[in-house]
Amino acid sequence: MIERLYVHNYRCLENFTLDLKGKGSALLIGKNGSGKSTVRHALGVLQKIGRGPNRVKDWIDENDFAQHRIDLPMRFGLDVVLAGKRFVYSIAFEKKDHPEPIVMDETLTVEGEAVFARQGAEVSLPGPAVYQLQPGIATLPVIWGAGRDYPVERFRSFLASLVLVSPVPALMSGYAEGSTPNIEEDAWNFAAWLNDLLGLAPAAYVDIQTYVQSVIPDFHTFTRRGRNEKGSELLVGFKRPDTGTELLVEFGRLSDGEKCFFLSAAILAYAKHAGPVFCFWDEPDNHLSLPEIDHFITHLRKMANRGGQFVATSHHPHAIRSFADENTFVLRRPSHLEPPAIRTLEEIGYNGDLISALIRDEVL
Repeated sequence: MIERLYVHNYRCLENFTLDLKGKGSALLIGKNGSGKSTVRHALGVLQKIGRGPNRVKDWIDENDFAQHRIDLPMRFGLDVVLAGKRFVYSIAFEKKDHPEPIVMDETLTVEGEAVFARQGAEVSLPGPAVYQLQPGIATLPVIWGAGRDYPVERFRSFLASLVLVSPVPALMSGYAEGSTPNIEEDAWNFAAWLNDLLGLAPAAYVDIQTYVQSVIPDFHTFTRRGRNEKGSELLVGFKRPDTGTELLVEFGRLSDGEKCFFLSAAILAYAKHAGPVFCFWDEPDNHLSLPEIDHFITHLRKMANRGGQFVATSHHPHAIRSFADENTFVLRRPSHLEPPAIRTLEEIGYNGDLISALIRDEVL
C-alpha cells in the first residue's frame, strides 16, 4: 500500500510529506482549513491519472498552484508497495508561459529499476527506445503492456481503484444504470459501484448483509429491482424478529447514517473479494451517532488485515481516540498565507487532555 505521499505547490500544500510506511490505518486531524481535505484532493489528482483521460488540463488548472504561483512547478510523488514490490512514481507540472499546464517530468520505477523516465516531451523506456509525447499529455495513461502484471498496468490500476470519499448521502439514491468499477467522491454512484462489485464477486452479498445486520438489527436483506428499461433500484428489507413482519423500502429513503453503513460494508467487501484497497474517508463520523462511531472506525481499520489501508480525517473525539498516537497526524496551519505543517501525536508528545487541548488549539 501507500508508504509516502509527497505534494508540492498544490493548493495549500508545499513540500508536504505524508509518511504512511508501516501504517495500515491513520487519522488526520487539525482545524478547518488546515489542509486535511486537500490531501484527499491531491490523491484525487493521482487517481484521475490512473483512470484517464490523459490530458493534464483534466486534472489541474492554474488555480491549483499554491497562491497562484504558476512560475513554480507543481509536483506529486507516491511510493507504493504492490504484491511485495516497491513502486515509486513522480510527476511535475508547469504552467509558466503555457496556455494550460503541461508535464515537466515524470518517472516510474519498480524496485529501483526504471520503467519509464520523461523530461519535457521526451519519454525514455528501457533500452534505446525514446518517444515523443505532446506536452499536455501524461505518460502513465498511455503506456500499455501485456496483462495486469505489467508494471505500468498494475500501478495504473492501483491509482484508478483508490477509494477517496466524502459522501453526500442525499445524493445516494440507490438508482443505477449499469455498473462502474469506480466510486465517486460524493458516492452518488454507489448503486452502480455495488452492481459492479456483486457482478465481480457474488459472495460479497453475504459479507455486506452480515455487516449491515451487525449495526442495524432489524435489517434483513437487500435486492435490486428493475425500474425502467435502463436501470434498477436498490431495495432494502427489514424484518421484525418477534412477528416476522417485513418491510421493503427504497435505498434512497434510508437515513444518512444507514447509507454510510452500506457504503462501509461495500468497501470492506470489495477489499476482501477484489484485492487490497486504499480508502481515504473524509470525516466518516459526520452522519453517525456516538455509539456507532467506534464500530464504524474499527471495522474500516480492519482492511489493514488484508493488506489494505484506511485513512480518515475527523474532528470528533470518539474517532480521535480510536487511533494510536503514532498513527494520528496533526496538521497545523497558522494562516492562509502559510502551508500546513504535519507531525504525529507521538512526535508532539503531548501530555494531558488531548481533546481539550485540540479544541483550544494548544497542540503545536
